[in-house]
Amino acid sequence: MIRQIPSLLLAIVLVVLFSPITFAAQIPVTGSVVDSTVLAKGGLMAFAEFKPGPGAVADEQTDKISLMLIKGIRESLLTHASSLSLIDADQLDRADFLLEGHIEEFSRSGKLSRLVMRKNEAYLAVDGEIWRQDSGAKVLVFATSAIINVKKQKPAEVAYQMGLAIGDFISTHSLKE
Repeated sequence: MIRQIPSLLLAIVLVVLFSPITFAAQIPVTGSVVDSTVLAKGGLMAFAEFKPGPGAVADEQTDKISLMLIKGIRESLLTHASSLSLIDADQLDRADFLLEGHIEEFSRSGKLSRLVMRKNEAYLAVDGEIWRQDSGAKVLVFATSAIINVKKQKPAEVAYQMGLAIGDFISTHSLKE
């Protein structure tokens, strides 16, 4: 019995060390509500794609990250009580609110770091805001970032988790009155 304990502990340590991020709660989101009364009244909200910012290249990978961010936000908002009802981007003319975001940075370790120091990391930082469609006034702002171990996690998977965390942040600040 005593000889089995070290192997059990080793198995637990290996699972913890080599498991990818699986909970949105592990990704912190910062931000603020600019106009809580308007947000609490609610309405229809459409999404715009997350566009690459100055530290991200516009390519297939950032397109996929953008889609996964939106997927995570959408799924989170649909599972929580919120004053916001979601509509597709093609119905933008009906929207009361618009969520716009930016992939501010998406970068990987350089080749030298990967070869010499075996550092296989990427950094993903996003921010965004919710705007009133009629006046253009900002209602809510948010930002989040994560360091990704690219050997264990795909950037798109982490983007999805970030989207869930952003959705959780929005839903906690847009509760129905």
